[in-house]
This record gives sequence, C-alpha cells and structure tokens, in this order.
Amino acid sequence: GQAPWRLNESLLHDPTFTSQISQNLEQYFQLNDLPETTPVSLWQAHKPTIRGLLISQASYLKRTAHKDYMTLLQTLQDATNVYAIQPQDAHLKTIENVTKSINNIHLAKTSHTLQRLKMRHYSQ
Repeated sequence: GQAPWRLNESLLHDPTFTSQISQNLEQYFQLNDLPETTPVSLWQAHKPTIRGLLISQASYLKRTAHKDYMTLLQTLQDATNVYAIQPQDAHLKTIENVTKSINNIHLAKTSHTLQRLKMRHYSQ
C-alpha cells in the first residue's frame, strides 16, 4: 500500500506560511464550530483541511525548485556554448558558479534522501 502521509517539517520554518496556517485554522474553526457539530467531528475534519494546505505548499515549493534547477541547467548549457566560442575568464567563472549551484542542489537532495532512508530504517 501507500506510505502514510508525513508532515514536511521544513514547511514550518517559513514564518509567512505558518502565519497562513494559523489564519486558516482560525477561519476553519470560526466557520465550522456550530452547535450541531461535535468537538470530535470538528477536530477530525480540520486535519484533512490543513493537510491539504501543507501538501499544496510542498507541491508549490517542489515545482519552484524544479523550475529553478532547470533554469540553472539551461544557464550552464548557454554559458558552456558561449565559452566554447569566446574562452574568457568571465564565462568560465559563470560556468563554475552555476556548476557549484547545481552541485549544492544535488548534495541537498542526497542528504535529504539519506535522512529519509535512515528514518525509514530505524522506524521499522
């Protein structure tokens, strides 16, 4: 089956987003705290609402990161093509900087994968 949903805790490091979550929670409870609604039902129903907000934000960040990564790859390709025609130090420096940025992304992804693997291994 599908693995259970887990909170991406890094989302909570963004003060703007945590403020948005707080506002959504306040609004949710104001709109749904009706006399005929039991506290248990109200509490259980709020969880999917907030989970949806968290999933939406995580998806947005993932799309943005992918777009940025693809932009870096295109920049690297363009800089490499320019350097092949005009081998100047400035073009080489651009290639080095973009390559460093791409390597940092790969390093962060690898680190994240190792943390998840470690967590999965030790939580079983």
